[in-house]
Amino acid sequence: MELLDLKGISYQRKKLLERINIFKINDLITFFPKKYKDLSIIKNLEDTVFSEDEEFMVRAKIIEIEKLISAKKKPYLKIKIQDETANAYLLAFNQNYLKETLKINETYTIIGKFVFEYGMIQSTAFQIENLNSESIHYGRIVPYYALTEGLSQKILRNTVSEALTLLLPKIHENLPSSIIKKRYLMGRTEALQNIHFPENFDNLAKAQKRLKYYEFFKIQIQLAFKKNLYSQHKKHRYKIQSSLLPEFLKSLPFQLTEGQKKAFEEIQNDLYSEKPMHRLLQGDVGAGKTMAALLCALLSFESGFQTAFIVPTEVLAYQHYKKISALFSPFGIKTALLTGSIKGKERNEVYQGLEDGQIHLVVGTHAIFSETVQYRALSLLIIDEQHKFGVMQRAKAVSKGDNPDILVMSATPIPRTLGITLFGDMDFSIIPDKPGNRQNIKTYWVKEDKLKKVFDFAEKEIEKGNQGFVVYPLIDDSEKVDLKSATAMFEEIKQKYLPGRRLALLHGRIGDDEKKEAMDLFLNKKIDVLISTTVIEVGVDVADATFIIIENAYRFGLSTLHQLRGRVGRSAKESFCFLITPSDLNPESQERMKAMTELDDGFVLAQKDLEIRGAGEFLGTSQKGFKGLQIASLIHDRDLLESARKDAFELVAKDPGLEKPENQILKKAFEEFKKKYEALLKT
Repeated sequence: MELLDLKGISYQRKKLLERINIFKINDLITFFPKKYKDLSIIKNLEDTVFSEDEEFMVRAKIIEIEKLISAKKKPYLKIKIQDETANAYLLAFNQNYLKETLKINETYTIIGKFVFEYGMIQSTAFQIENLNSESIHYGRIVPYYALTEGLSQKILRNTVSEALTLLLPKIHENLPSSIIKKRYLMGRTEALQNIHFPENFDNLAKAQKRLKYYEFFKIQIQLAFKKNLYSQHKKHRYKIQSSLLPEFLKSLPFQLTEGQKKAFEEIQNDLYSEKPMHRLLQGDVGAGKTMAALLCALLSFESGFQTAFIVPTEVLAYQHYKKISALFSPFGIKTALLTGSIKGKERNEVYQGLEDGQIHLVVGTHAIFSETVQYRALSLLIIDEQHKFGVMQRAKAVSKGDNPDILVMSATPIPRTLGITLFGDMDFSIIPDKPGNRQNIKTYWVKEDKLKKVFDFAEKEIEKGNQGFVVYPLIDDSEKVDLKSATAMFEEIKQKYLPGRRLALLHGRIGDDEKKEAMDLFLNKKIDVLISTTVIEVGVDVADATFIIIENAYRFGLSTLHQLRGRVGRSAKESFCFLITPSDLNPESQERMKAMTELDDGFVLAQKDLEIRGAGEFLGTSQKGFKGLQIASLIHDRDLLESARKDAFELVAKDPGLEKPENQILKKAFEEFKKKYEALLKT
């Protein structure tokens, strides 16, 4: 049965429904209301004017209907109504038919918004129902949906109601009975009926709980399937006793923090286990995640295996390559760089070295996913910023090795609710502390008319031998939004604010050789200020950088701002961050700027960012986990998420093949998931 088969659904209305992502009849019953109004209570007319934006239901008698002309020459009806408490007037534009259908002295149910103007109670937004008619539009808790122009609440309610009548008898339960009983959940059919047309608010709450739980459970059961399937694979066996590790740690000019030691111990236990590792390593900006990962690469080398270190940008790949080469070359570990800009003979040499095992660790971007890249013995895959790589890319990387251990590093802390939704098939390690010599970065929110003072401060920092960054959210003036761009401001800073200082421009559209040259000059202190877009957001590490000026800071989310701020303060030197904004910011942007000046803890800021912007915006990407959440909230429904996760993982642990009779309802979904997952690994 198609949408066009429903009552009142013409081809034109079908197109309107498609605008709000309703393409099939099934979509109607999962198009949940955005809010509800209790229209079961009859109000007196005299009480309706105290809440002008609220809709009320009254019962009133029609006293008189006048046909008038407005000051703008538009005809309208002035309908006088009356109850026991007051008189009121309904002003009906373009509704002349009411003069014929309404009967004087007849009592009707009227739902509308009332105001007191020109010495009378009146309404221009109302609907009139016959007193004796049964309705889903009044006399009950009434659902209100997100609409598009041309579609009314009444039409959509009627359409949803018809869909429920047709489909509910055919709908089967999709949760095991043991879980329904354990969590005191409403049945699926009853929940779908009550989410649209609840009998009372208690039933509405139960319906919401049931449907939210299932949204979380559906995601978590797939993550549990994935973790279980991956853990069944055999993997490389590592050499248990390491002689290189103590030597390498002695060579470092610093001691590992307690957080780094604990995280490495957890990762090391995974490497030595029989199951492939699938772990997410989190830490605040500058917490030392990369060093913890490199210790694992050292164990891989010592056991005769190879490591691939995948990062999102060429700038970061190049910087990591240089640092890792310097650290590892004294121990006989050969490191190579593989990015899109490496061509010809140099690229072929990297291919050959990986295939014959002469290269022990490769650092690169998406180029590592190329079909032509083959490894002799890839045992460890380190992925920096997992959310910037697609599912297919990650699967391709995994297919390069014989079930390699996977260590993922998050650029900024991820709130737990988001972490277990996106990466719930992984184990988590957290580095909560930072190296002891780091100072908190002093952060100031500055209005753009004070920009000169900020650059005067920057000038003094440069005089001390320090360096800094200036960051812009746009690259050039072809952008539609009227914001300063890095290319335009490079010239302005050069001539107006920092004349005579050595400046360089770095953004995503310049050539790769130019990027490398700019970064090398900056790292070697031949550049004072790097003017950049957010290409410097992740990982760029310059010890003498003590200030960062972020123009149009309101354009960035908290996590990005915190990540940018983390480009300075990489040593014991006192460091500063300036957030430059217009003076007329909206409340949400003001809240973010205020949070940045008051908070320095990345974990706290990450939770705040999630609360302000929501999950879909948090990582600046469209993740599949978010698409499954129509009604549940990662912010407000944390307890339900934790319950669903616990139940899903316990179910798969106890019945991995879903053989128990009550789990058979999940079997089809499991088989489909398994087929897709194994196909991904073979790509």
